[in-house]
Amino acid sequence: MEKVHFVGVGGASMSALAELMLLWGAQVTGSDRVECPDFIKAVASKADLSIKDATAAVEAYAAVVAEALKAGDKVAIAGFGTYELKKKAERSGFNPATGKPIVIAASNAPVCKFGKAFKDAFN
Repeated sequence: MEKVHFVGVGGASMSALAELMLLWGAQVTGSDRVECPDFIKAVASKADLSIKDATAAVEAYAAVVAEALKAGDKVAIAGFGTYELKKKAERSGFNPATGKPIVIAASNAPVCKFGKAFKDAFN
């Protein structure tokens, strides 16, 4: 049976911001460092943290989620959603440059399923 990590509601608002930052296309450098100064400033302001502490918190959040997913676990954040890996089977496709058929290897893709409370915040 897989493990599920739960994060209490107290941590949900910062987690929600981190997820939104990634969804909005924040860049990740080769050192796995997230580069998004405006987002980091918003986290620092909301959580009353220094920029350095907010950066460390966002990077730690991403690392914890990635490590859990790599271990085959789900990460459930109360009031926000659940992260998990979706297994994609091997399938056929086409090379867009040549139009020739190719085989696309099986893979795992991280997904986030947003919870009802988070979705309801936008309606």
